[in-house]
Amino acid sequence: MAFCSNCGKELAAGAKFCFECGTPVGKTDETVRRTVYSGEIHKCPSCGEVLQSMTAICPACGHELNSAKLASAIKEFIDEINECDKIIANTPKKELPKKGWKSWKKSTRILWVILNIFTSCVPLVIYLTLPLFKPLLRSNATPELSSTEQRKVALIENITFPNDRESVLEALLFTKSKMAFLASEKANEKNAFWLRLWNTKATQLHQKATILLSNDTIAETECNEIVASKNAVDKKSVFVLE
Repeated sequence: MAFCSNCGKELAAGAKFCFECGTPVGKTDETVRRTVYSGEIHKCPSCGEVLQSMTAICPACGHELNSAKLASAIKEFIDEINECDKIIANTPKKELPKKGWKSWKKSTRILWVILNIFTSCVPLVIYLTLPLFKPLLRSNATPELSSTEQRKVALIENITFPNDRESVLEALLFTKSKMAFLASEKANEKNAFWLRLWNTKATQLHQKATILLSNDTIAETECNEIVASKNAVDKKSVFVLE
């Protein structure tokens, strides 16, 4: 059976021209349609069952699918994040610029005291309570980051978690530990930023775990504890105090 080399139309026996597009048919210009298979078929190493994508446990025999290569990628990610945290912790913090009363000139301080004497300290009350109305976790502003912190952000945002159960659970445990640490720290703009970042990654992990590990009690427990850490910070850190 021959087909037109130009449009792919099936040619009649002995035809010298394609009746569809008029392309001449040479004596040796017979194009045979072939079936081409693309991609790979993944099978369970235990029972040989053909596996669909995003499968962590064989549906036929229950074999848990693991990949040493992918597990190594997760380990490398965790090591790099921990190295960044170590550098950040050992880096001297820049001295913050003076604000408010500390930054005022002597003459300004004197006028401020006189003003409060004649106004029954109303300006002082406003000055002390105003920071309470500056929201913390509701602000999506990105704080000033060092080069190491920027590298850490890139690592968290760009990591693609593997599809095997061992790697997903390991990533969930690591993310939970980071969010629990942030929940125990003093509330500030920087911690709120890292919490939002880890929470986004935890949401992605939860979605993947729901697909891969449905009815997996361990995965569900870890996801619930991550949500609890996020809620704890939301309740504790409603405002930034300066």
